[in-house]
Amino acid sequence: SAPRTITVRRFDVFINRETEYSAVASNAAAGSVGGTVVGAPDVRTTAIWRTPKCAQDRMHSGWFNRSDLTNNNSPITVELDISVDGRSYMINSAMSPELPIDRLGVAAMDRSLAFAVMVDKSIEKALSRLAQDLSASPAN
Repeated sequence: SAPRTITVRRFDVFINRETEYSAVASNAAAGSVGGTVVGAPDVRTTAIWRTPKCAQDRMHSGWFNRSDLTNNNSPITVELDISVDGRSYMINSAMSPELPIDRLGVAAMDRSLAFAVMVDKSIEKALSRLAQDLSASPAN
């Protein structure tokens, strides 16, 4: 087959720490409810209560669709802006880390294997979504 031209305009990984800080503040104000430690967000609940602060068109980066989430840990969001043979693809994917980002037990996240695995899984999810979009697109 003919060579393809791929242009990556943006490939961002965003760790939405503000949602974590908001959840902690909200829980601290509400006190201990249902066995939740004061100040710690209850990520064990089955209801996903995390939502982005703004609408997608008002956020530069880090917006997430709550249907992507599987728990209430602060999400890792991947955003891709790519063109393949002149056709543009905008991919947004969010993932709920298995562990709360701030509770990995390390001072520097860049040296945490657990954190690296969470980011890698988030990137894999976004690339899988891109592959699905590419498969669904008619060939040029």
